[in-house]
Amino acid sequence: MFFLPLHKLSMRMIKKLLVLFTILTLSLMAPVTASASREYVAGVMDFQSGEITVSCVERTLSILGAEGKTVQIVSLTGRVVFEAVIDSPAKKFELDIPKGVYIIKVGSLVRKFSFR
Repeated sequence: MFFLPLHKLSMRMIKKLLVLFTILTLSLMAPVTASASREYVAGVMDFQSGEITVSCVERTLSILGAEGKTVQIVSLTGRVVFEAVIDSPAKKFELDIPKGVYIIKVGSLVRKFSFR
């Protein structure tokens, strides 16, 4: 990195550089909040959105509170591997899909999960 000798810089320039360095240092020390969609492993998946509860134990998908909505399971390539209309307040589906990462959609609820 190229540095100028301090005797060639004006006092004003040195103050600006110090302020910039201080701001940069403080911003790097500030706590960072990150959000990401949650990933679930089959057998452990369980999430809620408002009144909708979705859980998956082994190969059984259970959905509560989504009567009249459509459930879709989509592969990461965009192919719909499972789709059904939920016709009761509590519905269970036996899934026969290969191992991998999928997106599950129930109404407006969208989550990522994986079968291993």
